[in-house]
Amino acid sequence: KEKLGDVELKNVSYNNIDSLHKPVTVKGELIVSDGISAIGNMIYLNPKLINQFDENIFKSEERTYPIDYNYPVKQQHMFTIKLPDGYTVEEIPEPLVVSLPENRGRYIYMVKVVGNNIQFTNQFAINQTIFPGTQYHELKQFYEMIVAKEAEQIVLKQVN
Repeated sequence: KEKLGDVELKNVSYNNIDSLHKPVTVKGELIVSDGISAIGNMIYLNPKLINQFDENIFKSEERTYPIDYNYPVKQQHMFTIKLPDGYTVEEIPEPLVVSLPENRGRYIYMVKVVGNNIQFTNQFAINQTIFPGTQYHELKQFYEMIVAKEAEQIVLKQVN
């Protein structure tokens, strides 16, 4: 709520919250009014509402010491966005699948229109916990692609 501003959260449920061996799942309805731009008969919105990579955490040109993630990371986000009445989808971001060599990490970003809904799926995984300095540039480039993709927006157009 702090990052998204004016939001309303409804029907929230948690699964596997007490399990150390199963992924935690959170389901619910999120009604968002901030973060959406309406200009004329167009609406612009970013489908990555939660945990958006809005800047590359790797800023240095060079790095010689290792990057330590402490543990593998796997996040998956799935949203269904209901189209507002009187609007149609004008443009959606292209899908992206990027993998680090030797299955060290993977990123998937997909948006598709199904009826009056926009379905968004996003997966981010870091499978290797320690990256030597020699792998810094590929990791930095990996994050650059993610930041660029997550800045893209969905464009909706009002129909007459």
